[in-house]
Amino acid sequence: EGASRTDLRGKKKFRDYALRWYAFVNSDLGRMVNNGDLYLVTGTDKSSSWSVAAFENHSEDCKLSLKLKAALVGSTGASCFWEWETANSFANSGPRPLPADGERSENQTVFLRGFKVPIRA
Repeated sequence: EGASRTDLRGKKKFRDYALRWYAFVNSDLGRMVNNGDLYLVTGTDKSSSWSVAAFENHSEDCKLSLKLKAALVGSTGASCFWEWETANSFANSGPRPLPADGERSENQTVFLRGFKVPIRA
């Protein structure tokens, strides 16, 4: 499985819109955002699946086991999955469940790129 990257070009043209965005969000939408709170997303990385893990109370004597497994899923071919074996950890992956046709599209956003939008005097 792969991933795709999309990035906005010509970011400078958005600089002139900052004042209007804050007016719209604070006045029209009735929100209370401060200068620098708005974030312009300029790129994404998307994948058909993702995994994440976190650990707490790490020590040198902590043991971790990661098992990668392959399995046949109907007539669509092989599928891979993994499982963790350790204490004091959290792990998750997605999406779930696997679509009925076994095909996944790259619709899982795993990274965002962008910048805060400040109003400069």
